[in-house]
Amino acid sequence: MKIAIPINGGRIAPRLPLAKEVIIVEVQGKREVEREKVDISLLHSLEIPDFLASQGVTKVIAGGVTWHLQEMLRIHNINVIWGIMGAVDEVLDFYLKKGLQDGMGPCPPMRRRRRFRGIHGY
Repeated sequence: MKIAIPINGGRIAPRLPLAKEVIIVEVQGKREVEREKVDISLLHSLEIPDFLASQGVTKVIAGGVTWHLQEMLRIHNINVIWGIMGAVDEVLDFYLKKGLQDGMGPCPPMRRRRRFRGIHGY
């Protein structure tokens, strides 16, 4: 399995489209096999899902990912774990040993609000 982690320095980027680089980590079982840092600064945010899929990525661990970008990643069969912040090595170690779930970090899940048109929702 390959995991992409958008980074700023040695930390997880607060938002996937704002990252200039991603670390792509190949994992077998519960251990890291290979790691590569890739420049994505020239990609438009809507090109990121295609690029990650072309690299064989099946999971993204990120701080924030917009709903639209999450859906585009899911179309490419890329699972997203969002709401995660911290040093890349610490987060990856925690993922491999204990697992991560959406929203484990300080970013709370957003609930979609239904929009109504007109006065008083009519």
